[in-house]
Amino acid sequence: RKLIDAHPDGLFHADHKSLTPLHVALMYDSYCPVDVIRLLLEEIELDCGAGHQGLKNIICGQSSMNKYSNDKGGCIRSSTILCGTENSPLAIFWETHSSKFSFLQDHIPEQEKQQSELWQKTVLLIRAAYHGSVIDTLPTGETFRLVHAAAGVGCPPAVMKFCIQLHPEQTCEVDIYGQMPLAIAMTASFMDNGEDDFVKFHEVGPPPSEITYSTDFSDLLMSSIQILLYCNPKAAGLVDHEGRLPLHIGLSSGKTWDVMTPIFKAEPRAVSIRDPKTLLFPFMIAAVGNKSRLDDEDDFFQDAKLATIFLALRENPSVCLVL
Repeated sequence: RKLIDAHPDGLFHADHKSLTPLHVALMYDSYCPVDVIRLLLEEIELDCGAGHQGLKNIICGQSSMNKYSNDKGGCIRSSTILCGTENSPLAIFWETHSSKFSFLQDHIPEQEKQQSELWQKTVLLIRAAYHGSVIDTLPTGETFRLVHAAAGVGCPPAVMKFCIQLHPEQTCEVDIYGQMPLAIAMTASFMDNGEDDFVKFHEVGPPPSEITYSTDFSDLLMSSIQILLYCNPKAAGLVDHEGRLPLHIGLSSGKTWDVMTPIFKAEPRAVSIRDPKTLLFPFMIAAVGNKSRLDDEDDFFQDAKLATIFLALRENPSVCLVL
């Protein structure tokens, strides 16, 4: 507290590796208590000003700090936080502690998990990254739902599993925007386990449709999206407040068919339904793509995009005849 008061600009100063104090604090779990993380987040939120999404954007690497004015002095910050999702505080936190999450999930009793410093930091960071605020009452007045927020910030599967085990009912709840966690996850970039997860999930198959939700996935290797779908398979066929299905949302955000296959298998009719927002069929949405994706020109992504268009169209070629 005294250091921040004495050197307020130091909060946003980046070293030669483009790391700010927040980056460093999130990297070293053993040396930085959760109260320090909270203080750093609160100060960033305060400096960005009420009504801004500055805290959210900075944590997720969507913008640099010099875009936000300093309400205290009315000036623009000259120092910047490195922009880029792969270098964001959130990404560094996931990558640094990914192995610890698995250990926490498999070997620590549930009560001790919730009381651990790592888990308290995780919840705090998820809240800040999704809502852009760490204050007790959210600026929008909405209720904080851990599963929805975790789905929106792209957390690792081990974290998603624990969030759902704590709040299984939230997989079937909608937020103030009428969205379930699965729909929210369609726009997030997830840190998943790899291609083997999809193979294992396809071998097991989704749970019976009559199951509302389930958390019996301890023996399954799944991505975070697949975990959400496994817990509430009916969500694949439910529309959000704009009338869009998860398949529409996912393809619009640039997700490819390997990611969307479980969604299609849970709700195969979706490939034949127009997106009410764009008036396009799913294969058309895949063709348009997401222009904001940084890897849109990458050869590998272009191949995956072409495969997505083909596979979506192959499921129901007759949509080409619809005017």
